[in-house]
Amino acid sequence: MVKKVLIPLLGALALTLVTTPALADWAQVIGADELQTLYTNKTFRGTAWIGYYCADGRGVVRVAGENNPRTWRVEGDDQVCIDSLGDVTCYTYERNDKKQDEYRAIRVDDHQKVVMKIEDKVPEMCGS
Repeated sequence: MVKKVLIPLLGALALTLVTTPALADWAQVIGADELQTLYTNKTFRGTAWIGYYCADGRGVVRVAGENNPRTWRVEGDDQVCIDSLGDVTCYTYERNDKKQDEYRAIRVDDHQKVVMKIEDKVPEMCGS
């Protein structure tokens, strides 16, 4: 009898713990100007990669010592699209409410999420 009551209770508690903070911790980045500012002369740091983005739309991501060139552009009020050697992928962005330098990119086509830190650091390739 105790097992029947305890298991649903634990399941509901686990669901609450998983879903409630996720909804409260991230705010969508909206607006073409806001997205332009997000990418302009910034350094993006992921767990196994680093990306550099210039105001003129150029960028490069370094993974395992290799540089992968790309271009970026804002699409509408809620997306940034990356063109990497002809393969275009668009993302929406969310900012962590508790860590202002932490962002989450969400791929538009499959909703895959990547967490990164974005620094106000002008990459050398962009000039001064």
